[in-house]
Amino acid sequence: MPKIKISILIITLLVIGLVISPTPIVLAEPGPSFFDAMVPMRDGIQLYTRVYLPDSDIWGPGPYPVILQRTPYGIGTADSDPRWPLEIELGYARVDQDTRGRYSSQGLDRLFYDDISDGYDTLDWIATQEWCDGNIGVSGYSAPGLTTFMAAGEPHPNLKAIAPLSSSGNVMNDLTFEGGAFRGDALIWGVGQTAFGLSTVTDGHGDLLGLSPSEFNMKTISVMLFAQELVTYVEWHNPTLPDWPAIYQKATESAQWMHLPLYDFHDDLSTLQPYMQEILNHPSQDEWRDHYKVYDTVNVPTLLVTGWYDFFVRCQIDAFIALQERDIPVKLIVGPSTHGDPPFGADGLYEYVMEWFDYWLKGIDDGIMDEPTIQYYCLEADEWRWADQWPPEEARYVNYYLREGGVLSADQATGLEEPASYTYDPMDPVLTMGGANEPSGQAIKAGSQKTLKLPVP
Repeated sequence: MPKIKISILIITLLVIGLVISPTPIVLAEPGPSFFDAMVPMRDGIQLYTRVYLPDSDIWGPGPYPVILQRTPYGIGTADSDPRWPLEIELGYARVDQDTRGRYSSQGLDRLFYDDISDGYDTLDWIATQEWCDGNIGVSGYSAPGLTTFMAAGEPHPNLKAIAPLSSSGNVMNDLTFEGGAFRGDALIWGVGQTAFGLSTVTDGHGDLLGLSPSEFNMKTISVMLFAQELVTYVEWHNPTLPDWPAIYQKATESAQWMHLPLYDFHDDLSTLQPYMQEILNHPSQDEWRDHYKVYDTVNVPTLLVTGWYDFFVRCQIDAFIALQERDIPVKLIVGPSTHGDPPFGADGLYEYVMEWFDYWLKGIDDGIMDEPTIQYYCLEADEWRWADQWPPEEARYVNYYLREGGVLSADQATGLEEPASYTYDPMDPVLTMGGANEPSGQAIKAGSQKTLKLPVP
């Protein structure tokens, strides 16, 4: 496969393919309804929103409990024969929204910074609608999971539960600057978001930047080509790809990847997405980065789901610990899966999410709160286990020592072993082999699709 085709494919995956909605959709019989609205925020910016209502012949005239999902990936343009969200088949109203500056919404896209206030204002709007019964939940997987966390960051009286799946409530520290260093894969995601989906409506992202349509299009094409180069050259670092390494080039051979400083490293990107420059302006912990941390303010029941090979796994576990310490009702599921392939598959996960909302929004005692607080897949034992805290009570810490021949051992070296050395050369980097960056299904065990209902001790 030519490199150009591989690059386009991977960029597409980065922009839309790594996100699995926790809401499968089905084609409904006539009866349910939908409408679009431009919902005003506190600063006058309006966000493109779609409301789906259940069949009143089945569920009555309302009002209904509501599930909201806010996404930077676009809710699409409604038509006369939409594909209906499954929630309306279960008696919920469903609200979808393009986030600020994205697709059909007004405003500047500032990479999640406005999603606390915008989430609150959207909840406020929903709560005043005649079809809302006052009980609202928010859900999302990956980037929509980030907006879910942020929407709960400013407590709202009508928000009763959230499911921010495979995401973070402190994205700047958890992921973008993980361990204090800026992550290159976060750079690729931000470039992809700039190349695809910035709003061109009146008072949208392009309009507020003062760019003419032709200027906006030319700069977008430039950023798209830039994103293609970033992805093409980084493919060499994944030896699980087909025909590796023959047709792949190292990132160290790319003038864009090797450009320093990161600030202002691409003129058109800086023009189209100035907030990436703002992110790079905060390499150390400060009040600006604290804005993204919502673990200390979320006060509603929270469902967390991730996988051991998901780059959000530590984020979800950290969120669980922080919420449990404040006595917030919280559950955590960790499966043997990657990002984009959640534990138990999309259908099984969706079933569990809806049980979560049935309990907290409808008051149905479906037994979900009687299940273990944590359900996790033990990779070594190749089986599902449960716990009430993290780390589990039975966990034990073992010190391992690097021994002669590259072996890890619980026994310390004797002092008689031959030392080993290697040459650190940034121009000839060490490959990443799987782990939490593994994009392929090779890392997933069959257990990821096992039944969700575990035997409770």
